[in-house]
Amino acid sequence: MPQSTKERAESLDLLTPRLDINQKCQDRDFQAWLQSRLGVQAGERVLDLACGSGAQAMYFDKRIGSNGFLRCVDIHEPSISAIKHQVPPGIAREFIVSDMMNVSFYLKEADAFTLAHCSFALPYASDPSFVIKELAKSVQKPLGRLAISLPCRPHGMVDFAKSIHPIPETVEPAIELGESLCIGLFRDLFGEVDVSYFNSNLTFVSDDDFMLLYRSTTYYSPEHDSEVASIVRSRISDYGRISFRKSAILLIGRDPI
Repeated sequence: MPQSTKERAESLDLLTPRLDINQKCQDRDFQAWLQSRLGVQAGERVLDLACGSGAQAMYFDKRIGSNGFLRCVDIHEPSISAIKHQVPPGIAREFIVSDMMNVSFYLKEADAFTLAHCSFALPYASDPSFVIKELAKSVQKPLGRLAISLPCRPHGMVDFAKSIHPIPETVEPAIELGESLCIGLFRDLFGEVDVSYFNSNLTFVSDDDFMLLYRSTTYYSPEHDSEVASIVRSRISDYGRISFRKSAILLIGRDPI
């Protein structure tokens, strides 16, 4: 089982339950919200960085069609392999196993993407500013765009966990990265910047669902597993449910300077 925050964030075995339980228990659909704002069209050239299990890659593949181009990049070969098996052969698709910091490996000088996209992975780059700057260079002028989504406050489950046990010191800076760094950097790099916020509630009527999600997070504490489970079980027994606010920020930069 991965132990570091970065390892837990990148693990496909932990990513899958996070996505599944979020989809099941949130009152608004983040994926649909994100896709509506990206506005991907047929024929586009798309980079999906840190593509994970392909939550967006499959959407991009269908939207851009056979005349479009898609490059999927992820640090884990099993993630890339899983996406490969879902994409029809013989069309313009590339799949690269790489850490997001190794930009010279997955970005070429001649690249001109109409969309470069990265969701919820940037906080785990050793130098997020560097990654953003390099992605901005790969975006086609003037109509291309860079889209990055990140967690932000309020984040009720993190606050709940923090009230019970210490959380890794990297967790809260990751939640704050969008507003502390990325907005200002996007304003420096693009002629037009859109900032959007997504707010939803995660509601659990089953302690099993909560614990499956909690055990897959970057702030999970095995030492406090039984204590957390007991508190959640008690609240669901008393009130029929337990709910947490969860938010995200989406930055879309257009017209790179």
